[in-house]
Amino acid sequence: MEDPASVFDCFGMIFTVLKLALALSPIIVLASLFVFNTDTEEVYQTKRKPDFSLEPLE
Repeated sequence: MEDPASVFDCFGMIFTVLKLALALSPIIVLASLFVFNTDTEEVYQTKRKPDFSLEPLE
C-alpha cells in the first residue's frame, strides 16, 4: 500500500498545476486574440452597402 503522504503530495501537485493554469488563462486568452486576430475593418468594408454618391473617388 502506498504511503498516504505521497498521495497527498500528488494531490498538492495537481492542485498547484490547476491553480497555475487558472492564473494564466486570461493571459492565454488575450494572447490568442492577438495571434488569431482577423482584420475586422476589412470584413466591414466588404459588407458595407455601396456608396452611390456622385463625388469623385480619390
